[in-house]
Amino acid sequence: MKLTADKIAFITARAAGHSLRSSAEKAGICKTTAEKWDRDLSVEIGEARQAEFEELAETYHLTKKARMGAIGEMLKRIKSAVNVSDLSKIPTDRLIALYLRTLKEAERVAAPIPDRISATDPETLQKALLDLMNRTREGELSSDQGNVEARAIQTAATIYETSVLQKKVDHLEAIILEIQKERGNNML
Repeated sequence: MKLTADKIAFITARAAGHSLRSSAEKAGICKTTAEKWDRDLSVEIGEARQAEFEELAETYHLTKKARMGAIGEMLKRIKSAVNVSDLSKIPTDRLIALYLRTLKEAERVAAPIPDRISATDPETLQKALLDLMNRTREGELSSDQGNVEARAIQTAATIYETSVLQKKVDHLEAIILEIQKERGNNML
């Protein structure tokens, strides 16, 4: 689908968190069109929101790479402090405990990133959920990581269900319009 300037403006506004009314004004369209576009362009809006989130994460060094770099630097400093410390003066148990906690955090952050979860079909969502359960059972993920992925899968399932329901509603509305047209023609 080729996106026109007004659709791009609408998607950008919705992705930035603007209301439907505000997004319609920015795109120069009526509210009814905005409601339709909000449904029809939900995937594009979601992708734009994700891109904006990733840009913010990059800007504020919240990406996995940035966190791993910071944790790595912290581990280096702790190791240096442990290596040069006079064990009679510095509470080594505290440095070692900090080192172990930091190492555990590094392992948690370094866990593999799942492929993007697609809301295109229920089989994909089911496989993603089963994979998540298996990786959690095997200890590949912390409970926090499992919860984050589970919420992502749940969100994808909700998006999928919403799109399916919207298609059904659109189909029913088309049938109702056809019936109304037939009745209108029969009354003449």
